[in-house]
Amino acid sequence: MSQSLSDRRRWVGIALVALLATWIVLPAPRGQAAPASVATPIRFSTAFIQPYAATNWTVAQWTQHLSILAAAGHTRLIWNWSAEARLKETLYPTTIPGWTKSTEYAGTEIANLLTAADAIGFQVWLGLVFDEDYYDFHADDPVRFHNLHADDRAVASELNTLYGSHPSFTGFYEANETENCNYQSATAAATVASAFKLTVDHIHAMPGSKTLAHAPAVWPEWWCATNPTPAANQSAWGTTWNTILSQANLDYLIVQDGLGGRFHTNTEIIQWFQFMRSVVDGHPATFLGRYRDLQRDQLQSLVGRTDADQGCRGACDAAGSLRGRHDQFLLRPLRHADVAP
Repeated sequence: MSQSLSDRRRWVGIALVALLATWIVLPAPRGQAAPASVATPIRFSTAFIQPYAATNWTVAQWTQHLSILAAAGHTRLIWNWSAEARLKETLYPTTIPGWTKSTEYAGTEIANLLTAADAIGFQVWLGLVFDEDYYDFHADDPVRFHNLHADDRAVASELNTLYGSHPSFTGFYEANETENCNYQSATAAATVASAFKLTVDHIHAMPGSKTLAHAPAVWPEWWCATNPTPAANQSAWGTTWNTILSQANLDYLIVQDGLGGRFHTNTEIIQWFQFMRSVVDGHPATFLGRYRDLQRDQLQSLVGRTDADQGCRGACDAAGSLRGRHDQFLLRPLRHADVAP
């Protein structure tokens, strides 16, 4: 039976505010041959933070937050979004026609984040436009989907103009997640591919050599209207992403596990990641994996390590006290020792 839209959005909302543990698998950097497999330690690499968790934060608050993450081995923070489509509001001072700065934010949060990150050598990826109505129209409305990406490009240009001089600002994040139920028709895949190509090409042409990342989600099959078998779902999803990546030169594809393993076993998650990596490895993009909401015993079982959560325990608890509702990336490179992008 297909799950209702309200239930799906409720789970998405839960996932957005939960503290999340993630395992990332990276291929060799572009242009480099992958050396023989090297045993590397598991470490936390990247964290997400939703803007409402850091409203009005000062440089000092960001420095404290990033320092806690750095102590656990993190090197990057993803600011989930910088503008909200429904209200045509940005989280920073804007001159984009028809848009205004949100009154819920001081407007200095991004600048303060980047200033703090510069000082401690952190990387920051800034999210683009978040659309609360995204899960209502998906890619079934090509005009609206392309308009959303046009907004992404306008915001990306403005962010780069305002903050591009910060060495910590190294990339962008597409905040609206595709998933494996609603993007499998040839029409939908073509819409996503053409929109992403315009956005990726725009970002790559900007000064500063910025990258773009996107995080497609893996929903349980019974959420899909057709309730496909896992094999059929994977096959269709593979066709979708081969279509997209053959046209759009995305830098990072952060494949999610389906809301924290709530509806998939560890074995199913690994199978999905292996399958999606086989798709991504046929293109220049870098494959990343994202685990959500895993309990410590699940995480230990998944990666086969009893120390997998040790770095996060103190950092996550302390970060939580800073209102840091963020995702945690757990990095375990499998093909090379040097994983720095």
